[in-house]
Amino acid sequence: MVGLELDTLKMFYHAGWNFMKPSKTHRMKEPEEGFDMAILPPRETGLPFVVFILQDIGIIPEVRIEIARSHRVLRSETVKVAIRPTVRLKDGYLDARELALLTRWVDLNRDSLLKYWDGEIESTADVLQVLKPIAAPGSA
Repeated sequence: MVGLELDTLKMFYHAGWNFMKPSKTHRMKEPEEGFDMAILPPRETGLPFVVFILQDIGIIPEVRIEIARSHRVLRSETVKVAIRPTVRLKDGYLDARELALLTRWVDLNRDSLLKYWDGEIESTADVLQVLKPIAAPGSA
């Protein structure tokens, strides 16, 4: 439902309507389902976990991604990770090795992740074409 509403808002925006994001103090509670995000499995990132990348729809006050062991997980069970200005855990746990790998991946893709968050890259298909996986340790 949120995806449909976002598409409708984008249509009005491109038609010249002016929409402002709600202030951080007036943002809605994060929904558990129907949230606009792209799911990146390990084969696409080179990471040992699933990465969920999000677009800003006025709910979350900072740029972030979410991490899980499986794509079949409740949002309340994901690890929340802020990515600007640096990678830092907001909610949940990653061990030092996992956090280091995630930081490498975010550093490699930060510009694209920020453009996707801001809506400069509008579609999931487009962002998937520009995101790069990290190389496995020991490979050139």
